[in-house]
Amino acid sequence: MNENIIEIIKYLGGAENIIDITNCMTRLRVTVKNEDENIDVDKLKTLQDVLGVVHSRTNKYEIVLGNLWQTCNTSKI
Repeated sequence: MNENIIEIIKYLGGAENIIDITNCMTRLRVTVKNEDENIDVDKLKTLQDVLGVVHSRTNKYEIVLGNLWQTCNTSKI
């Protein structure tokens, strides 16, 4: 899963485009600065451990990982 976190960041426009990351039991909730900054939802959905992507509001994305988010090391973001 840690390999996919790098790809998730890339497809959300890079670390410089991410304002905040939080989580619930099954999702990473991400706030981005600019939705036009190379965000690729289709590629996010193709990642092995990603079960889905929800674009809930402007600048807000939820990456559905099931309980796999708990294995992610996001401390270096």
